[in-house]
Amino acid sequence: MTTLMLACGMLRPELEMLCARMAAPPAISYLEVGLHDVPDRLRAALQNAVDTVERENKGELTILCGYTLCGRGLCGVHAGRATLVIPRLHDCVPLFLGITPREALVRVPGPRLWISAGMQDRLTRSLLNIDERRAEYETKFGPLKAARLLQAERRLFENYTELCYIRWTDLLPSRAADAKKIADYLALHYSETEGATGYLAELLAGGKDPEKFLHLAPGQTLAMDADGVIQAASCTPDGMPLDKAGHRGG
Repeated sequence: MTTLMLACGMLRPELEMLCARMAAPPAISYLEVGLHDVPDRLRAALQNAVDTVERENKGELTILCGYTLCGRGLCGVHAGRATLVIPRLHDCVPLFLGITPREALVRVPGPRLWISAGMQDRLTRSLLNIDERRAEYETKFGPLKAARLLQAERRLFENYTELCYIRWTDLLPSRAADAKKIADYLALHYSETEGATGYLAELLAGGKDPEKFLHLAPGQTLAMDADGVIQAASCTPDGMPLDKAGHRGG
Protein backbone atom coordinates (compact mmCIF):
# COMPACT_ATOMS: atom_id res chain seq x y z
CA MET A 1 0.00 0.00 0.00
CA THR A 2 1.34 3.43 -1.01
CA THR A 3 0.01 6.44 0.89
CA LEU A 4 0.88 10.01 -0.07
CA MET A 5 -0.63 13.47 0.19
CA LEU A 6 -1.66 16.27 -2.14
CA ALA A 7 -2.05 19.51 -0.19
CA CYS A 8 -2.64 23.22 -0.57
CA GLY A 9 0.58 25.14 -0.12
CA MET A 10 -1.18 27.20 2.56
CA LEU A 11 -1.00 24.19 4.89
CA ARG A 12 2.74 23.80 4.43
CA PRO A 13 4.05 25.35 7.69
CA GLU A 14 1.82 23.19 9.87
CA LEU A 15 2.23 20.01 7.82
CA GLU A 16 6.02 20.31 7.77
CA MET A 17 6.07 20.75 11.53
CA LEU A 18 3.90 17.67 12.06
CA CYS A 19 5.85 15.55 9.57
CA ALA A 20 9.09 16.36 11.37
CA ARG A 21 7.66 14.57 14.41
CA MET A 22 6.61 11.42 12.52
CA ALA A 23 8.77 8.35 12.07
CA ALA A 24 7.50 7.74 8.53
CA PRO A 25 5.44 10.67 7.22
CA PRO A 26 3.73 10.41 3.85
CA ALA A 27 5.36 12.12 0.88
CA ILE A 28 3.58 15.43 0.26
CA SER A 29 3.19 17.34 -3.00
CA TYR A 30 2.06 20.93 -2.50
CA LEU A 31 -0.16 22.66 -5.04
CA GLU A 32 -0.21 26.37 -5.76
CA VAL A 33 -1.54 28.62 -3.01
CA GLY A 34 -4.76 30.44 -3.86
CA LEU A 35 -6.35 27.92 -6.21
CA HIS A 36 -9.47 27.93 -4.01
CA ASP A 37 -10.09 31.55 -5.10
CA VAL A 38 -11.34 30.08 -8.40
CA PRO A 39 -12.97 26.68 -7.67
CA ASP A 40 -12.79 25.56 -11.29
CA ARG A 41 -9.01 26.10 -11.28
CA LEU A 42 -8.69 24.15 -8.04
CA ARG A 43 -10.79 21.31 -9.42
CA ALA A 44 -8.71 21.06 -12.59
CA ALA A 45 -5.35 21.32 -10.79
CA LEU A 46 -6.19 18.74 -8.12
CA GLN A 47 -7.68 16.34 -10.66
CA ASN A 48 -4.53 16.61 -12.75
CA ALA A 49 -2.43 15.91 -9.64
CA VAL A 50 -4.55 12.85 -8.75
CA ASP A 51 -4.22 11.52 -12.31
CA THR A 52 -0.46 12.06 -12.21
CA VAL A 53 -0.10 10.22 -8.89
CA GLU A 54 -2.06 7.28 -10.26
CA ARG A 55 0.11 7.10 -13.37
CA GLU A 56 3.34 7.24 -11.37
CA ASN A 57 2.47 4.74 -8.62
CA LYS A 58 1.58 1.12 -9.10
CA GLY A 59 -0.38 -1.11 -6.76
CA GLU A 60 -2.82 -0.20 -3.99
CA LEU A 61 -2.89 3.56 -3.46
CA THR A 62 -4.32 6.04 -0.93
CA ILE A 63 -4.18 9.78 -1.56
CA LEU A 64 -4.63 12.02 1.46
CA CYS A 65 -6.06 15.39 0.41
CA GLY A 66 -4.95 18.49 2.30
CA TYR A 67 -8.06 20.33 1.13
CA THR A 68 -11.64 20.87 2.25
CA LEU A 69 -14.77 21.51 0.16
CA CYS A 70 -13.24 24.89 -0.79
CA GLY A 71 -16.23 26.59 -2.41
CA ARG A 72 -17.19 23.25 -4.02
CA GLY A 73 -13.80 23.21 -5.71
CA LEU A 74 -13.41 19.53 -4.77
CA CYS A 75 -16.80 18.52 -6.17
CA GLY A 76 -15.98 16.44 -9.25
CA VAL A 77 -12.47 15.44 -8.19
CA HIS A 78 -12.24 11.65 -8.35
CA ALA A 79 -9.77 8.80 -8.67
CA GLY A 80 -9.58 5.98 -11.16
CA ARG A 81 -8.16 3.39 -8.75
CA ALA A 82 -6.96 5.20 -5.61
CA THR A 83 -8.86 5.90 -2.41
CA LEU A 84 -9.15 9.62 -1.69
CA VAL A 85 -9.24 10.72 1.96
CA ILE A 86 -10.72 14.20 2.44
CA PRO A 87 -11.65 16.16 5.59
CA ARG A 88 -15.44 16.55 5.99
CA LEU A 89 -15.12 20.35 6.20
CA HIS A 90 -16.35 23.32 4.21
CA ASP A 91 -13.15 25.32 4.79
CA CYS A 92 -9.75 24.80 6.35
CA VAL A 93 -10.16 26.87 9.54
CA PRO A 94 -11.25 23.86 11.66
CA LEU A 95 -8.13 22.02 10.45
CA PHE A 96 -6.03 24.57 12.29
CA LEU A 97 -8.35 24.86 15.28
CA GLY A 98 -8.39 21.07 15.59
CA ILE A 99 -12.17 20.77 15.94
CA THR A 100 -14.80 18.48 14.45
CA PRO A 101 -17.25 19.51 11.70
CA ARG A 102 -20.05 19.58 14.29
CA GLU A 103 -18.05 21.89 16.56
CA ALA A 104 -17.08 24.06 13.61
CA LEU A 105 -20.71 25.03 13.06
CA VAL A 106 -20.74 26.61 16.53
CA ARG A 107 -17.18 27.84 17.03
CA VAL A 108 -16.34 29.43 13.66
CA PRO A 109 -18.69 32.41 13.28
CA GLY A 110 -18.34 35.45 11.05
CA PRO A 111 -17.44 38.17 10.27
CA ARG A 112 -14.02 37.16 11.62
CA LEU A 113 -11.02 36.78 9.34
CA TRP A 114 -9.18 33.69 10.56
CA ILE A 115 -5.56 33.28 9.49
CA SER A 116 -3.05 30.53 10.07
CA ALA A 117 0.70 30.69 9.49
CA GLY A 118 0.32 29.79 5.81
CA MET A 119 -2.55 32.22 5.32
CA GLN A 120 -0.48 34.92 7.00
CA ASP A 121 2.39 34.25 4.58
CA ARG A 122 0.06 34.74 1.64
CA LEU A 123 -1.56 37.90 2.99
CA THR A 124 1.84 39.37 3.84
CA ARG A 125 2.89 38.97 0.21
CA SER A 126 -0.39 40.21 -1.24
CA LEU A 127 -1.19 43.06 1.16
CA LEU A 128 1.92 44.32 2.92
CA ASN A 129 4.29 44.36 -0.07
CA ILE A 130 2.19 47.14 -1.52
CA ASP A 131 4.98 49.09 -3.25
CA GLU A 132 6.17 45.99 -5.07
CA ARG A 133 2.63 45.09 -6.09
CA ARG A 134 1.81 48.63 -7.21
CA ALA A 135 4.90 48.66 -9.43
CA GLU A 136 3.92 45.29 -10.90
CA TYR A 137 0.34 46.45 -11.62
CA GLU A 138 1.50 49.74 -13.10
CA THR A 139 3.87 47.92 -15.44
CA LYS A 140 1.07 45.63 -16.62
CA PHE A 141 -1.97 47.92 -16.56
CA GLY A 142 -0.89 51.53 -16.05
CA PRO A 143 -1.22 53.73 -12.94
CA LEU A 144 -4.99 54.33 -13.02
CA LYS A 145 -5.96 50.68 -13.27
CA ALA A 146 -3.25 49.78 -10.74
CA ALA A 147 -4.84 52.12 -8.20
CA ARG A 148 -8.28 50.60 -8.82
CA LEU A 149 -6.91 47.06 -8.38
CA LEU A 150 -5.29 47.94 -5.06
CA GLN A 151 -8.53 49.50 -3.84
CA ALA A 152 -10.47 46.40 -4.91
CA GLU A 153 -8.11 44.20 -2.91
CA ARG A 154 -8.79 46.21 0.22
CA ARG A 155 -12.56 46.01 -0.36
CA LEU A 156 -12.40 42.19 -0.21
CA PHE A 157 -11.89 42.53 3.54
CA GLU A 158 -14.25 45.38 4.38
CA ASN A 159 -16.99 43.09 5.75
CA TYR A 160 -14.69 41.76 8.48
CA THR A 161 -14.43 43.40 11.88
CA GLU A 162 -11.75 41.22 13.46
CA LEU A 163 -8.64 39.29 12.44
CA CYS A 164 -7.94 36.23 14.57
CA TYR A 165 -4.56 34.55 14.28
CA ILE A 166 -4.63 30.79 14.94
CA ARG A 167 -1.46 30.30 16.91
CA TRP A 168 0.39 26.99 17.01
CA THR A 169 2.82 27.48 19.89
CA ASP A 170 5.62 25.50 18.23
CA LEU A 171 5.71 27.83 15.21
CA LEU A 172 7.93 30.90 15.06
CA PRO A 173 6.49 33.70 17.22
CA SER A 174 7.41 36.25 14.55
CA ARG A 175 4.45 34.99 12.52
CA ALA A 176 2.07 36.45 15.08
CA ALA A 177 3.80 39.83 14.77
CA ASP A 178 3.26 39.74 11.01
CA ALA A 179 -0.38 38.80 11.52
CA LYS A 180 -0.78 41.90 13.69
CA LYS A 181 0.66 44.02 10.88
CA ILE A 182 -2.00 42.66 8.52
CA ALA A 183 -4.75 43.50 11.02
CA ASP A 184 -3.39 47.04 11.37
CA TYR A 185 -3.23 47.48 7.60
CA LEU A 186 -6.85 46.35 7.23
CA ALA A 187 -7.97 48.37 10.30
CA LEU A 188 -9.31 45.23 12.00
CA HIS A 189 -9.39 44.36 15.67
CA TYR A 190 -6.61 41.83 16.33
CA SER A 191 -6.92 38.70 18.46
CA GLU A 192 -5.24 35.32 18.82
CA THR A 193 -6.46 31.85 19.66
CA GLU A 194 -4.56 28.65 20.31
CA GLY A 195 -4.94 26.08 17.56
CA ALA A 196 -4.58 22.33 17.91
CA THR A 197 -2.65 19.77 15.89
CA GLY A 198 -5.12 16.92 16.21
CA TYR A 199 -7.13 17.24 12.99
CA LEU A 200 -4.16 17.60 10.63
CA ALA A 201 -2.22 14.94 12.56
CA GLU A 202 -5.12 12.51 12.06
CA LEU A 203 -5.18 13.28 8.34
CA LEU A 204 -1.44 12.54 8.07
CA ALA A 205 -2.07 9.26 9.91
CA GLY A 206 -4.66 8.17 7.35
CA GLY A 207 -7.85 9.98 8.37
CA LYS A 208 -9.58 6.98 9.92
CA ASP A 209 -12.37 8.75 11.87
CA PRO A 210 -15.50 8.63 9.63
CA GLU A 211 -17.00 11.64 11.39
CA LYS A 212 -14.03 13.78 10.36
CA PHE A 213 -12.94 12.21 7.07
CA LEU A 214 -14.58 11.02 3.90
CA HIS A 215 -13.06 8.03 2.11
CA LEU A 216 -13.89 8.15 -1.60
CA ALA A 217 -13.62 4.89 -3.50
CA PRO A 218 -12.64 4.94 -7.19
CA GLY A 219 -15.54 6.37 -9.16
CA GLN A 220 -16.80 8.54 -6.29
CA THR A 221 -16.56 12.28 -5.76
CA LEU A 222 -17.38 14.82 -3.06
CA ALA A 223 -20.91 16.21 -2.88
CA MET A 224 -22.97 18.37 -0.53
CA ASP A 225 -26.64 17.74 0.23
CA ALA A 226 -29.33 20.38 0.78
CA ASP A 227 -28.45 20.56 4.48
CA GLY A 228 -24.78 21.25 3.78
CA VAL A 229 -23.65 17.76 4.77
CA ILE A 230 -20.52 16.61 2.91
CA GLN A 231 -20.88 13.11 1.52
CA ALA A 232 -19.70 10.72 -1.17
CA ALA A 233 -21.49 10.47 -4.51
CA SER A 234 -20.99 8.25 -7.51
CA CYS A 235 -19.76 10.14 -10.55
CA THR A 236 -19.30 9.82 -14.28
CA PRO A 237 -15.81 9.31 -15.72
CA ASP A 238 -15.56 13.10 -16.19
CA GLY A 239 -16.42 13.74 -12.52
CA MET A 240 -20.08 14.72 -12.81
CA PRO A 241 -21.97 13.55 -9.68
CA LEU A 242 -24.79 11.05 -10.12
CA ASP A 243 -27.98 11.11 -8.07
CA LYS A 244 -29.38 8.02 -6.34
CA ALA A 245 -31.14 7.01 -9.55
CA GLY A 246 -27.86 7.17 -11.47
CA HIS A 247 -28.66 10.39 -13.34
CA ARG A 248 -26.10 13.15 -13.88
CA GLY A 249 -26.26 15.92 -11.28
CA GLY A 250 -26.33 19.62 -12.02
